[in-house]
Amino acid sequence: MFQVNLGAHLLALGDVAGGAMPAPPAMRDHDCAWRGSVIAGFRNAADAEFAYGTSAQEAAESVAFVVSEWQRQSQAFFAPFSAYPASFLAAARLAAQDKDMHPAHLLTWARVAVVLGEALLAQSIAQAALPRVTERATALRANLEGILAG
Repeated sequence: MFQVNLGAHLLALGDVAGGAMPAPPAMRDHDCAWRGSVIAGFRNAADAEFAYGTSAQEAAESVAFVVSEWQRQSQAFFAPFSAYPASFLAAARLAAQDKDMHPAHLLTWARVAVVLGEALLAQSIAQAALPRVTERATALRANLEGILAG
């Protein structure tokens, strides 16, 4: 089994995982503010990983599928990060209106708005996120409240 992970980060955000931020050349997908992967599923829709298969033919098909999907899926993933600052600002504005986005992701977009000097947008995003925060997510709530406090 294997995965092809995708990651994007805006260095001005600092660390998003709660630890020390590694130097950019050492960053891995789990260090990034935005993470995803080239989605498998052509053999089994329930798997997030690619299966090489049980034969050389199936392994070749798996690799060919990843190569064919890379262009389409990576472009869709990286598009919001393609042109700083315009694409980041546009994505933050979309996040402010997204009724389904997880509050942790909204926090990231609120932080992007802060970095871009868009305090009102950041506060709007934080305000939208707060009602979605579970009772136990105290750190997330505190971070969002911090953005509201300015």
